[in-house]
Amino acid sequence: MSPLTSEAGSRTAGDRREAGDWKPKVCRAQWGIALFLATLIQGVSAYPTPLLVAAEDDAAPWSQSDGTGYANDVVRAAFQAAGAEIDLRVIPYARGKDMVMKGKAVACFSMSWSPELAGKVQFARKPLFICYAEYFTSVKKPLKASREQDLAKGTLVGVVSGYEYPPSVMALKEGGIVIFEPSESEELNLKKLAAGRIDAALVNHNETKPVELMFAKAGITGQAKRAFRSGVLESYIGFSTAHPEGGKAMALFNKGFQIIARNGTLRAIESRWRKRALQEISRLKAGRVP
Repeated sequence: MSPLTSEAGSRTAGDRREAGDWKPKVCRAQWGIALFLATLIQGVSAYPTPLLVAAEDDAAPWSQSDGTGYANDVVRAAFQAAGAEIDLRVIPYARGKDMVMKGKAVACFSMSWSPELAGKVQFARKPLFICYAEYFTSVKKPLKASREQDLAKGTLVGVVSGYEYPPSVMALKEGGIVIFEPSESEELNLKKLAAGRIDAALVNHNETKPVELMFAKAGITGQAKRAFRSGVLESYIGFSTAHPEGGKAMALFNKGFQIIARNGTLRAIESRWRKRALQEISRLKAGRVP
């Protein structure tokens, strides 16, 4: 036996404690276990009930009445990646917006910026999607204007109740140039447009929600056409500043969104909904039922 081994083996536990080569090791181990358990308990008990998140019920295919949709998939995937459970409440957008502004829901989507949200709603770091707000006009009675700033005073424009729109059209509304005719959905506005009840319809769209799909759903293919663009909108999940868990929920979502953007989940969701939109357009044009 070597001198070193022999010497260590002959020392008592008390000697080792006095020498300081035993207690610190045990304390560090105990501290590590305690810290791990505290973190685990905190993680489990941080949200004893699922976070209430309001999702719009009539913005297909971004958010649909059955709880499915492109935006719904992104929100669910992000929170799941961050290890958070949510209660996705499918309700009219205006109601969801009011709930998040009053702190009755931790979040709502999909939202774009408007002055009424200042100090009441905080947006996630990245938008759920980007869309284009465009004017559509009747084929039989097209708008005379070729750009937004040339719209005649009193132009009746179909919009969706509670939706946010680009600052340029809001300025025209405030100036009395355009008059908003609200409906519950863009599909209803397109039907009104085809029936000659409004002069134009403002429609938000992108690749996952193509105009052709909305025309087909409204049954007005060939009766309306694109006039010109109002602007580009970034659509976010917005978090309540009045809700006690609003800030924490936003941090979780941002973390989860970063994860799904990196691991390919976000790209897969986008691809799936683009493909689905094209398939639905083909089905509707062919007159097939689901």
